[in-house]
Amino acid sequence: MFINKLNNKDNVLYLLAILLFNSVYLGNLIIHISILFAFIYALFFIKEINLDITDKCLIIFGLYLIVSSINKSEYLINAFYFLKYVILYLSVKFIFTKIDTKTFNRVIQTSSILIIFLIIDLNYQKITGYDIFGFQSLVGGRLTGPFKDELIPGSVLLYIGFYFIFFYYYKLINFKSFKYNFIAFVLLAIFILSILITGERINYISSILLLLILVFLIENKMKHVIFTVSIILLSALIILNDNYLKSRYNNFFLTLSPKLDTKVFNQDEINEYKKDIDILKTNKNRTKSNNDQNLVSKNKVNFFDTTWGAHYLTAFEMFKKKFLFGHGVKSFRDKCSEQKILSVNKSKRCSTHPHNLHLEILSETGIIGYLFFLILIILIIINSLKIFINNKLYKKDIDYIFLVSTFTILLILIFPIKSSGRFFSTSFGFYFWLNLSILSASISNIFRKKSNEI
Repeated sequence: MFINKLNNKDNVLYLLAILLFNSVYLGNLIIHISILFAFIYALFFIKEINLDITDKCLIIFGLYLIVSSINKSEYLINAFYFLKYVILYLSVKFIFTKIDTKTFNRVIQTSSILIIFLIIDLNYQKITGYDIFGFQSLVGGRLTGPFKDELIPGSVLLYIGFYFIFFYYYKLINFKSFKYNFIAFVLLAIFILSILITGERINYISSILLLLILVFLIENKMKHVIFTVSIILLSALIILNDNYLKSRYNNFFLTLSPKLDTKVFNQDEINEYKKDIDILKTNKNRTKSNNDQNLVSKNKVNFFDTTWGAHYLTAFEMFKKKFLFGHGVKSFRDKCSEQKILSVNKSKRCSTHPHNLHLEILSETGIIGYLFFLILIILIIINSLKIFINNKLYKKDIDYIFLVSTFTILLILIFPIKSSGRFFSTSFGFYFWLNLSILSASISNIFRKKSNEI
């Protein structure tokens, strides 16, 4: 009986979609297995796969990474490893162009149950200090939920859970009934506030930015604006009455606009920074370079003196040295210590990545690699905007609803000044390319429906 179910195409697509959406709960191994299964399925129908210009652009980007890494043998394997995302994108896009509405609804219902469970588990951990499985919150109050000691529940909610929460929110807010509108508000509020209580500041701020972007993409703008303002006020109330969250956000805003004192930096960092400034002033008369003049005039600390800022400056220095082809995929962790920057936090300039998607791509793949990436993103954004402007007939279609959610998440992912995960890592990379592939599939599905009506 089970074999007969597997022989049914819709059931296979359902299982593949469930695995892709929910593999993040089970770790990197399951993520790789889900990519492998998606690829194997796509291979059976390879003759049906029609590559459009965005697909070709991604393939060229992947091949460029390999070719440009030939003379950087230590990073060549990392460039080959990126091909898994090309496979993920093409396979998932194909799968989601084959799923019918009934099967897609089943996927949403099943995945929503897991997201609701995660939200309940996080709130239970916030109240009791332990999640349902007995995992304790980390020192200070940072929540991990069922992920034990991994600080990822906010990311999972934002980059995976939003699809399913938004699906119901979009439908409920379009009703004229107060009851349904109230349910829509409660659903959205619980979702956003659950991200807030995890303590993941960037993901919470991203979720608020997400709400603001949605104002331009949904019909019931006034309702959504009222809901958004109410959620922001509720968030502020929770932060002010929670010592842990209050401390984290006080530190966050202090970091964005720091002062040269021991509230933000330790004394050794301050002394080293003053020494650098003195050296530059001493050498001022020996050089007339604009760069040194700018450095000497920097007598106040700012964002670039924070740890994040030190990463950004380091990545930019790397980019300037090899601006055409970059240093190689995942090279930041090896090359960061070689870069000279002026920052109070220069001793903390090294990490596995620069914590900014654009600077990571620029420093590791150069301006040429970044242009391939940028062209791909611009093409997808243009196609999305064409649908938002010209295809009002599809606004109740499931593909349109997912187009809105994935397009919004894309804008959050590529927001230029935002701190981000490592683009070439398994987890953040999976979020990015899964989202982009579903967005691209939604665009293809709507364009196909439109052409069939002509």
